[in-house]
Amino acid sequence: MTRDELNKLIEEQINAKAKTIINEDAFHDDAAVGALKILLPLRRVLTKRQTLEDIGMLHAVNYVLQELGVISKDETLLSMIEK
Repeated sequence: MTRDELNKLIEEQINAKAKTIINEDAFHDDAAVGALKILLPLRRVLTKRQTLEDIGMLHAVNYVLQELGVISKDETLLSMIEK
């Protein structure tokens, strides 16, 4: 997946989750907020506007994926994105 394709996917998901919060009953709000807590930091990292908290969150996700064997120890989520 290219960086542009990933950016588009993330934007679509952010918009969908925002619409869920706006349009749905309160029952689904927390699930949408949970997704946004991952999607928004990822968007900021991809657009070079990350905070230290964003970096820490993605580092933790990378660590877990590496430990589970989903990605190798020398890979990260961001290294898997084509330029």
